[in-house]
Amino acid sequence: MKPIATINDPSKRIEVVSERDLSKQLRQMFDQGRVTELKLPIDKQLAEHPESGTGHFWKGRLGEKAHDLKLAILCYETAIEKDPANPHFPVFLASALERKLGMDSLSNAGIIRAAQLEKIESTLKKAVELAPNHQGYKSRYAFSLAGQNRLNDAFELIQEAFLQYGKALVLENEALEFPIALQTIFLEDDLQRFLAGVEESEGKYAIMLVQHSFLAPVAFFSQKGWIDSTGLVQIGLGSVADGLLDEAVSLFSELQHRLPRLHDVWGGIGLCHTTMATRGEDPERNLAAASEVYQKELDLNPSAWKAMLGLGLLEKKKERWNEAVQWLKQALEVAPVSVQVLTNLVATLYDRDLQEGISFSGLPEYVQKYLGHAHGIMPNHPAVVSLTDHFGKIFRANLPEIFRCLPLDTRFQ
Repeated sequence: MKPIATINDPSKRIEVVSERDLSKQLRQMFDQGRVTELKLPIDKQLAEHPESGTGHFWKGRLGEKAHDLKLAILCYETAIEKDPANPHFPVFLASALERKLGMDSLSNAGIIRAAQLEKIESTLKKAVELAPNHQGYKSRYAFSLAGQNRLNDAFELIQEAFLQYGKALVLENEALEFPIALQTIFLEDDLQRFLAGVEESEGKYAIMLVQHSFLAPVAFFSQKGWIDSTGLVQIGLGSVADGLLDEAVSLFSELQHRLPRLHDVWGGIGLCHTTMATRGEDPERNLAAASEVYQKELDLNPSAWKAMLGLGLLEKKKERWNEAVQWLKQALEVAPVSVQVLTNLVATLYDRDLQEGISFSGLPEYVQKYLGHAHGIMPNHPAVVSLTDHFGKIFRANLPEIFRCLPLDTRFQ
């Protein structure tokens, strides 16, 4: 075995005899937040053993930590060159390439983007070939295939890797309106063990995540349904956001055909119909279709708060104010930290009062209650900022100051 680097400080000395042990020790330091201490043993290892794949890999990790994706990608590629049998290195290279692709997407021409996607796919394929029984690697590879609309190939991997586990969960950070895929939370074998545990408990689970970067409330609620292990639903939602409704409908329809009990698919189809109606494409038919599929989602999952939100907004379009408020309040009961629900509820209540000709003698109680709550969760959310400015001007009030005086809701802190 190769001798490897040690740390000079005796209190922090690392005594190891193999690259595997080195990686274990560096991972422990990394997890403990001792990032600044990592550079010394990594540099010494590479100086003494430039062929060390582990050394180049951890140099790449430091590069990512410093937001230097170019360095990280170069180091991961070198690590693969030095140790081509390690399936771990290609996965991190693919992740770095995906992050760079996301940052460069606005300036990349289509042919360049296609080449980058192909490189990501081939990198993940290599990881799967090196570790064919690793379910997490298969999931990442399936996600990449789905992003290129290779649905049949993706579904084969999904079924092979995850559907055997049956019931599981989809996580949603309601405050930040950001879906969290299982494979981004559970690394390596942890994902397989978690899914196996869900199967053994017949769907019963408990999980808590802490969002350090924003220090925003994070809350998760039990849901019933089928797993979306590769994030295909989110790819479809991304197509909706980009205005690619035909692609989204095709993806959601295929998902619904193959996984009819995946309730999120119905919500995606409903969003497509709603967006088409907003565009002026046969509004009557599309709004009716959206209402129907949102109801189907609720039939599958009575706690589907996004379906409740969708139905509330549909009722608002029809100016059926009481029904709209009722749906939005039901959504809030299920998702009490959803800024999207809170802000839509405030706007709907105010629009209802305007339509009914109500005269305001001061700031409505619901503005302080619901918008104040949203402000406490995420004051910089675009909807919160817009409504705070709007109502502040109408009622000549310093709403941020008023909201800061409200008692904190510590249930989700």
